[in-house]
Amino acid sequence: MAFKKVMVVDPDLSAFEGKGVVDEKDMEVIPVANLLAARSIIGEYRPHVVILSSEIEGARDFARYVSKRTDARIVLTSPDPQLIDRHWKIDLVVPAPLTPQSIREAVARCLDPNLAPKAVDLSSTQRNQEVTEEDDFWKDDSLLVKKWSRLANPFARRQPEEQKRESLSGSSGPERGSEEVLAPQASKVSRNELGETDVREKIIHQEVISVYSTKGGVGRTLVAAHLAHYLRKFNPLLIDLNFAEGPSDLSINWQLPKIPHLGKFITAVEDRKSCFGELVVKSSASTFDIVQTPPTLRQSDRFDLDTLADLISVAKRRYGMIIVDLPYNYSNITLEMLNLSSLILLISTPELGPVARLKEMLHFLDQGQRAFLVINNYDGRGMISPQEIVEYLDIPLGAVIYYDAEIAEIASRGQFASENSVFGRGILDLMSHVLGIGERKSWVRKKLRRNQEGDQRSR
Repeated sequence: MAFKKVMVVDPDLSAFEGKGVVDEKDMEVIPVANLLAARSIIGEYRPHVVILSSEIEGARDFARYVSKRTDARIVLTSPDPQLIDRHWKIDLVVPAPLTPQSIREAVARCLDPNLAPKAVDLSSTQRNQEVTEEDDFWKDDSLLVKKWSRLANPFARRQPEEQKRESLSGSSGPERGSEEVLAPQASKVSRNELGETDVREKIIHQEVISVYSTKGGVGRTLVAAHLAHYLRKFNPLLIDLNFAEGPSDLSINWQLPKIPHLGKFITAVEDRKSCFGELVVKSSASTFDIVQTPPTLRQSDRFDLDTLADLISVAKRRYGMIIVDLPYNYSNITLEMLNLSSLILLISTPELGPVARLKEMLHFLDQGQRAFLVINNYDGRGMISPQEIVEYLDIPLGAVIYYDAEIAEIASRGQFASENSVFGRGILDLMSHVLGIGERKSWVRKKLRRNQEGDQRSR
């Protein structure tokens, strides 16, 4: 077999518990556990074969995305035939769960030139087509391939109402210009010619988000933790890099156990991928994964740039959103993490000190990096207005979070503020404006515009 790149999208990554799969000399296997992660590296790796677990929510839409943007063969683990419709474009169907042997056999089938007449193309098959074992299944060792017959008129048996909708839209396949569904939020709603509500959802990209400040006590950890909590539908990971002697504020507030922590990942130089799953911890209130700092500075001092690069590389294969809570310093670890980020949130209170220090650190950022200012604890009475801060720093405003007297007490109990609280509404505004998630109309921005218009009239 010629050297080939194979991407395996499996939420449990169970196929890689076998021996020799990743290290095969004639095949490069790229294991990914999350659809947002897989989507972000499709263009980078350009795999020849994509093996997709049907257990992943949104697998169908991801298969459509892959088939539109690459010429890769798509292999699906055995789904319920009732779930397959004309939008699928699948070359092979293999039994679940995946094993190293089934991966190799599936790739061999896809690369076999004799497979072409047998290759499965479900883009023109009948929805809910009945499958019989005699005509539509055949076995070859451990590999099971489902063959689907083609219909002369694939839409002949479809419901009249469905045919009417397509005749009005003028399309017999996926609607032209529609956006692939890779996330359950950020939807656009319109009405078609039948007067029915038609929902089209935006593509949400994988992000590596660094939350940074130049001063302690400005609410950086609160913002990072609540952002991860509100992004829980996107499989987030929160990484705490606030190294200290003893537990960090994140570990204390959310009552995390002392182990696991980053210590094992730091020492496992030869096998960091396999031990990554043992680093993750959850708080009793959270619905997202956390990687916490080692309990002593002696262990933290061994965390170097190579360890950081390995940590982010492995995390990007498993999580849709990676949020990093950074310390307020200019160490090599902090600066490199900012460099590795796809998005930087700069947290400040409306005070002269933090704002002036932010101004001085901006030259550390590359010009192409996406950075947004987040003003926290704004009470409307500060000597500096948000407009003046944005003009002084010359970076876009991500959100203004108004002062919330209850947030400190909520966090000290290991809980999260509700979406209707003052702090929660600020985080939702941040998600909407910076990540394009949600369509909440910001009451904060409206209030700031009214204040600015009032100031102009008074002048």
